[in-house]
Amino acid sequence: MKPAFFTLYKSTVIILVSLLSCQFLLAQNWMYLASLGAQDIGVGRNGAAWAATTAGSVLRWSGTSWENIPGTASRVAVDAEGAAWVVTADSLIYKYDMATKYWQAKPGTAKDIGIGGDGSVWIIGTNAVQGGYDISKWDWSTSTWKNIPGGAVKIAVEPSGNAWIVNNTGNVFRYNGSSWDLKPGLLKDIGIGANGVIWCTGPNDAIYKWDGSNWQGQSGGASWVSVGPDGNAWVVNAGGEVWRTNNATKLPDFTKKDLQNVQHTLYSDLSSGKTVVLDFSAVWCSYCNVSAPMMQTLYTDLKTRKCNVNVYLMLFEGPRVGVACDSASAARFATRYSLTLPVIIDIGTFVTGLVGQYTSQYVQSGIPFFMIITPNTSDPGSSSIQIISGEYPDLVQMIESKLPANACKR
Repeated sequence: MKPAFFTLYKSTVIILVSLLSCQFLLAQNWMYLASLGAQDIGVGRNGAAWAATTAGSVLRWSGTSWENIPGTASRVAVDAEGAAWVVTADSLIYKYDMATKYWQAKPGTAKDIGIGGDGSVWIIGTNAVQGGYDISKWDWSTSTWKNIPGGAVKIAVEPSGNAWIVNNTGNVFRYNGSSWDLKPGLLKDIGIGANGVIWCTGPNDAIYKWDGSNWQGQSGGASWVSVGPDGNAWVVNAGGEVWRTNNATKLPDFTKKDLQNVQHTLYSDLSSGKTVVLDFSAVWCSYCNVSAPMMQTLYTDLKTRKCNVNVYLMLFEGPRVGVACDSASAARFATRYSLTLPVIIDIGTFVTGLVGQYTSQYVQSGIPFFMIITPNTSDPGSSSIQIISGEYPDLVQMIESKLPANACKR
């Protein structure tokens, strides 16, 4: 990845507004779940929630109550399949096997653990370094931990697989693929949902939500936080109680015609069992001009293999930043790159209309970004979402690796 070429969109005005917004607490609809004596909580991409208690016990949310799972843990994270990865009081690492219902020991020792929506697993190790303790990422090809330079005490992982860390002075950083970028604020804990929504707690147990450039204060108070795939926060307060926000977040639907005047409806695609890939791009964006031919390659490959996947280029702005793309600009763009995939326009700008709904709901601050939507046929609005943002030379392979296993005929 080359983050330097990732086109940041947020303007200075938006940044100033977000800085001011921290002066106000945004009311949340908090729902009490239980008093567990909890000390950590984790929520996976499929919505599975696990908790670790101060007594060391491990609990799993059934949807209505917490069930005890034999084992012990002090920190917990949940992978894409709903299995818990835990760190014990003596820093050992285990993964729960959903089939055998036994814990599998993993190499190494850790203080904290985080898992992204794409399955990436990161840990805070036990070797003291500047900033806290060493940082490592699980290498699936070798089943070992790969050290990432840096030091921290808490960690969470975004859907693209990049980690956010909090160090021993409360400073927060995001990994950009090669180094750590400092973010504003002083934090205690941080959680990231599979849809990219980020929440944190402060040193005084205040709760905040990331708006793409800064933290917005929220009502309530908590020590530890995780985030569900729908963007709702799950928190543990100082008394060990578990609460969650109950804010409805549905995938925005659309019915739009492409440049060939063919109509497409997102929810209809998902209801029929189709996986959907959305490419949010603009004519003025330099890397969008690089990724467009890649998306055409993806479209052609999936069509040749008769995959049950629809790919759409959501071309929302034309040659000028902030100005919606018209049909003439879109046609020239499509001709330039010999695009035959559906190109959708009349969808607003980065901060308005349909695209504005997506960028605000899924907290995107730059383009292009790509959404892989795995269908929930009975409730399309609750379909599972994975997001890739930035510049990747292996974009086609990356997207194809995130498609459901049954999306293409073998």
